[in-house]
Amino acid sequence: MPTLTTSGVGFSFQLRSDPADRDESITTARAACAAVPQGHWLFPAFQNNLSLALRRRGNAADLDEAVSAARTAVRTAGRDHKGADLFRTNLTAALHACFRNAGNWSDLREAMRLDEE
Repeated sequence: MPTLTTSGVGFSFQLRSDPADRDESITTARAACAAVPQGHWLFPAFQNNLSLALRRRGNAADLDEAVSAARTAVRTAGRDHKGADLFRTNLTAALHACFRNAGNWSDLREAMRLDEE
């Protein structure tokens, strides 16, 4: 199985702010998600990386997809996965970003509920 990572490309975007790097990190994250089955132990981490990459781009459609990917990471990880707390934190951040973008109070309420768990 090929090794796929988005961290290097995402870091490059943070340093240079080149939109092409940001777009490449999203493409790479999507490929990583498609490369492993849902039951694979890396699948939640790849979904989490996709959520982070989409949040960096920040348009409304990307933010909705970021929340969806973060929810998938939380759901497929379960509570015993070593990244479960990180995935839940990133879902909270994605929901908060959606709230800031669209003003949907249900996003903020869900983020607050997750933060209290």
